[in-house]
Amino acid sequence: MSLRPLDIGPHVQLIRPAQAGKRRFGVPPGGAIEPKLLTTLSGNAQVWEVFALASQQLEALEAGWVVLLGLPQPATLDSVQISFHQPIKVHTHQMVKVEPVALGCVYMVAFTTAEPTTLPPAPSQPTSLSYWPEAVNQPLHCIAKHIRSRAGFRFSCETNLALSAQTSRPVTVGSIQCTPNNELIIIGPDGPVIGGYPVVGTLAIQDRGEIANIPVGAAIELVPMTR
Repeated sequence: MSLRPLDIGPHVQLIRPAQAGKRRFGVPPGGAIEPKLLTTLSGNAQVWEVFALASQQLEALEAGWVVLLGLPQPATLDSVQISFHQPIKVHTHQMVKVEPVALGCVYMVAFTTAEPTTLPPAPSQPTSLSYWPEAVNQPLHCIAKHIRSRAGFRFSCETNLALSAQTSRPVTVGSIQCTPNNELIIIGPDGPVIGGYPVVGTLAIQDRGEIANIPVGAAIELVPMTR
């Protein structure tokens, strides 16, 4: 292991872009929350996916290159400021530290022994996401809550939906459920396959990764799509 997080918990996940596996080994069944950020990394790169809920330090266990991917946050290498989406040369036992400012956003720390030549552009914070309507077909104004994990992201909905209860039914990544207290849950890559809450709709495929760039407390509009 070439990078070692000092605080491994439920919000820090190891991801290997080219290796299939189970939840604790390699890629979780659902893959990365924001897969577009991994498309330019080599197959043997090591990647840690981190929810920015607390400061995180990672130690380099060998010399190589580190890249921080995601909505930019303050970061240092041995107390020297470094930037997201730029390759950083690291030596053994050097420490990378990220301080969360965009609280709750998901970022990735990638390690490779070869300098990356192509990197994806830094994402921006979205203000709207598209969804395929089901039980509801109207714009929904929401506020991102701090309750979030690879299982799903919660939002308080400013529109009173007042949906009736339903029997359990299959759900998938991107399904938008509405709880009895008018909160929306957007199912994440490690979320359940059966849900009992009413399903408002399903987040559009092209917008599913954008959920990683919505900080706690941010306003977001869910806009229904038409065929």
